[in-house]
Amino acid sequence: MNFRLTGALVLVAAVLVAGVYFFVVRRDNADDTTAATGSGAPVALFDLKAADVTRLKVADNSGKAVEVTKSGDAWTLTAPSQGPADSPRVDSAVQQLAGTKASRKIEAKDVDKAAFGLDKPAYIITLGTTAGDKTLTVGGQTPDKSSDYVQKADDPAAYLLSTFTVSAATDMLSRPPLPPTPAPALTVLPGAPIAAPTPGATP
Repeated sequence: MNFRLTGALVLVAAVLVAGVYFFVVRRDNADDTTAATGSGAPVALFDLKAADVTRLKVADNSGKAVEVTKSGDAWTLTAPSQGPADSPRVDSAVQQLAGTKASRKIEAKDVDKAAFGLDKPAYIITLGTTAGDKTLTVGGQTPDKSSDYVQKADDPAAYLLSTFTVSAATDMLSRPPLPPTPAPALTVLPGAPIAAPTPGATP
């Protein structure tokens, strides 16, 4: 028996088996990833400038909502209570949402609303402008928790949007954008009067 020939044949067979295995596994994994996350380059969600947004509303599936409106450069809280808002914080959230880009677009034919949590949305985010509202429905998160599945009104496609961007708005439900509490003013108390030494007294 030619052991060298036998060994070579075994090695070739092993390489072929490994090649077939990795090709099939990688292909199946690629198919699964495409189905879950879609494909394509980042895509802008809204053709919108942050300066044009005059209202932001965030609501969850329990009915809890926070709403702010803008007049000039200042934001005002209108729900769940009324009063001044933390304008820099609201501006930051609006800028992120208005100019955001989704990392993936999932075509309508591949959208599984139940799997993506879009059949029972966790949140609805509305950006109001003089030209109309832009609404974003937020479903579940991707397995790595880095993105949320979202849909736009009148658009059957789904998108992957950074969880960081989404939470800039949804965190307002648990922490309403109230103005920072000013630090209390320091009060300087007058010191006790110092008695003048008595002449001739021993120090």
